[in-house]
Amino acid sequence: MVLKRILIMDPITLGLLVSGALLLFGRSARGDVPLTKVGGYTDVFDDVYRQECKSIPVAYLRSLAKHESDSNPAETTGGAWGLLQVWWAVPGSVLIDYNERKGTAFTKNDLLDPYINARLACELLSRIKNYYGYMYRRAFPNPSWSDRRFVEVVTMGWNVGWSHERGVGRVVSVLLGEGHTTDIDVAMIRQRAGGLPEVTDKARGFLPVSFARRVTSAYFTIAGQA
Repeated sequence: MVLKRILIMDPITLGLLVSGALLLFGRSARGDVPLTKVGGYTDVFDDVYRQECKSIPVAYLRSLAKHESDSNPAETTGGAWGLLQVWWAVPGSVLIDYNERKGTAFTKNDLLDPYINARLACELLSRIKNYYGYMYRRAFPNPSWSDRRFVEVVTMGWNVGWSHERGVGRVVSVLLGEGHTTDIDVAMIRQRAGGLPEVTDKARGFLPVSFARRVTSAYFTIAGQA
């Protein structure tokens, strides 16, 4: 009778039960990474990062995971799930966009697998870094993971939206048009976003600036570059 009831459950309820079972046994769907809460700038997921995020420093991902989910791959906060808090809930979200471009069919429950979560997050982070480094070279002549100002801007783009239409990219474009170059940083982006109605409201707050600076500062500390 219990099995029959489980089989007729709707997919969302069944998915939550499966996630709960995984948490109970403390392993990911792959069986080699703990799903229980870890916390801190842990190295538990370093092998995940190395496999799925070859172009992004492990130290940066440790920092980002700490500030996004407290390094908890089972974290489900609103429309963002998993280790690096990948957005799934709205049209154009990271999950939907990835599925459309790659021809995959990942669901929000898949985001609780650290490997899949890191894959989607790092693919987007790489796109942001490469786009900003190419399109805004006048602002960021050293678009690398060793340039603190550039890393902060990339992190802000990840956090509030990176596009050249409504995100951080749009603000940087406007600032470049106004004659700014290597003075552009996250604080200037936040301030200028306030006068651009087309830019997402999230870019106008103080919290994204603080988030970008904290993630970046911890990254450089972990990497031994502080």
